Amino acid sequence: MVISALVLAATLVTFPAAAARAGGVRVALAGDLPCARGELIEALTLRITTTDAIAVQATGDRVQIRIADRTRELDLGGVRGAAAARLIALAAADLILIEEPAGAPAPPAPVPWGRIAVGARLSTGAAPKGTFAVDLTLGRRPPRVAVELGVGTNSSGATGVGVSLLAVPVRAAIAFGNDVELRAGAVAIPHVVDYAGYHHTDVLWGAGLEGRGRIALDSAYLVLSAGLDVFANQLEYRYDGTGVLVTPRVQIWSGLGVAWELGR
Repeated sequence: MVISALVLAATLVTFPAAAARAGGVRVALAGDLPCARGELIEALTLRITTTDAIAVQATGDRVQIRIADRTRELDLGGVRGAAAARLIALAAADLILIEEPAGAPAPPAPVPWGRIAVGARLSTGAAPKGTFAVDLTLGRRPPRVAVELGVGTNSSGATGVGVSLLAVPVRAAIAFGNDVELRAGAVAIPHVVDYAGYHHTDVLWGAGLEGRGRIALDSAYLVLSAGLDVFANQLEYRYDGTGVLVTPRVQIWSGLGVAWELGR
């Protein structure tokens, strides 16, 4: 049987002295109780400490106890007097110990499916010395696939002949790690070299090893990187028997960029 708010309010008004004797525990009693009101209030006071009102309604041997939004039905089986008061108090104490059902667990945070980064790098080699690149990394967990496309330039006049190089470095690598990342893969650098009226188009091929670390910002990451490239071919450009540009076999580079996670 559900105890209505009207019954609870009316009972609290009707028995102010009983509530006062409950040692601060608010008690609402209704129906044909199987014991004296004083016995029940004393038993509840000895066993219970709660700020919620305790509502007890009795009908014959059936007793309903309500505390907040929790209820319990008790069958006394003919027990009366102080023994009935103790049974009711024990049932009320057990009801207080029942934890309220937890809400639905919060959904897990989405795992980003990729990252995109933009940045610049400086190289010790001439293929090229400075590069601006866009990097896309795909995968929710390592190892991930990383692809990078850049554009870089280099110019020199050390030999008395002006030389300019325009390159489009392309990298494809497997990336391991999260905040600290190690990459290994292939690198190709298509480029155009112009000097003294000559125009050459070539491609450097090689392999690269790269380390990256990222530092969290408000909504992005600062990316620090360094790498080593080893090329399978080496190209030399000459004018009047003099070398004006030689591409490196090995180059070391360092970079700085900003990255964002995709799908978060």
